Amino acid sequence: MKSKLPADRHIHLTHGKVALVSPEDYARFKHRRWYLQSGDGGRQYAACAIRENGKKRTVLLQREILGPLRRLDWTLFLNGDTLDCRRENIMAIRCRKVIRRLG
Repeated sequence: MKSKLPADRHIHLTHGKVALVSPEDYARFKHRRWYLQSGDGGRQYAACAIRENGKKRTVLLQREILGPLRRLDWTLFLNGDTLDCRRENIMAIRCRKVIRRLG
């Protein structure tokens, strides 16, 4: 994946993949060990395992960048690329709003 802007930064994942992040997020997340996680429909996400209070849990890069989200909030990738985690490409949406529009 090539950088779309010269200032964008790459976070290296497993399987030779990279996630694209904004410069302001790079320093905060570059030290973690990120891996490629497969999701529904063949989508791929940047994830890492962290320990909190002695328990191990998986966090997704896009949710870490957006900050505290409700459990049922979804992340929308505006350009459709789930490894493009630049701030201008991701936004949180309320699950209830999506279901209401579809139903």
